Amino acid sequence: MQHIFVTVLVLVLFFVQGCQEKEQAHKKYRPGKVEEYTVGALVLAKKTFNEEISSNGKIIPQRQVALKFEVPGIITKIMVESGDVVEQGDIISIIDARAYKTKLQRAEFDLRKAKIELKDVLISRGFSVDDSTQIPKEIMEVAKIRSGVASAKLALAEAKNAIEKTIIKAPFAGVIADLEANQYEKIDAGSPLCTLIDNKNFIVKFKIIESEIDIVNLGQGIIIETVSGDTYQGTIDHINPRVDVNGVVDVYGIVNNSDKGLLAGMNVKVKITINKGKQITIPKKAVLKRQKKHVVFTLKNDSVAIWNYVEIGNENTDEYLIKNGLKVGDTIIIDNNERLSHKKIVYATKIKSQ
Repeated sequence: MQHIFVTVLVLVLFFVQGCQEKEQAHKKYRPGKVEEYTVGALVLAKKTFNEEISSNGKIIPQRQVALKFEVPGIITKIMVESGDVVEQGDIISIIDARAYKTKLQRAEFDLRKAKIELKDVLISRGFSVDDSTQIPKEIMEVAKIRSGVASAKLALAEAKNAIEKTIIKAPFAGVIADLEANQYEKIDAGSPLCTLIDNKNFIVKFKIIESEIDIVNLGQGIIIETVSGDTYQGTIDHINPRVDVNGVVDVYGIVNNSDKGLLAGMNVKVKITINKGKQITIPKKAVLKRQKKHVVFTLKNDSVAIWNYVEIGNENTDEYLIKNGLKVGDTIIIDNNERLSHKKIVYATKIKSQ
């Protein structure tokens, strides 16, 4: 009985092993399943093409002034800090005016004294001081000089002017920058106290190449983008009528800064958009570089990738203008096209229209 059991067990083992070998052989020689290569496609049509000129620019103030005291003195008050916004006529700083007030009082005294001397001069010449209209103009002018009235009036005017110069006021509305002076410091006449920048509007200075001069015009719209990605609208204000040694031209635009997000000295990107009308355009991602030429794959019979050499023209951020190699109605492959080859079988998951 035991002998029969052993024999059956051996037969079962041989049977299982044979099935496994057969299955392995079947797997070895069974044809593999063709992998589906999925792509995205786009049917071409003419559409409006906006050519773009891009350049790097710098934000510069349209109007700024270094605020300075025109007379020396000790700073008694500083009413602002860097970054403060001020209105026209706001007081920015004051210096000690006591010495200048003393000079004003002396000038007023000297003028009164000189007027007394003027009367003496006129009386000595036989004129009545009660009716100055009867005194010849030439004689009156000489009398004023000899009596010291003329010089006293000049000294009084200078003293009053010096008093006014002990206070700095904002000549226009703007923002304070570069304030480095401190209260109770002595400041010399002509030394900068701070800078006032008109931050309502700014100028953006950028460059274009010589070949772009004919398509850039005064009043043309521009878009300014900051490093942080904020965008602002502007217009071209003037173009420097000179091409430099590098073949570039300086262009200046006016930018509205109503949200006060722009700062003087900022580095920005400038974009000029030119409408080129209806054109055949394709997404940049559809264009490949093969053998130093531009290649676009079209879709034939909704399943075959066809290699096409194309000639591209102008461009913008997202698209190329096609000059030759494609036509309206062609279906181009725009997604998953990097590893394509000519006549490769593909599966288009979605076909979009322009």
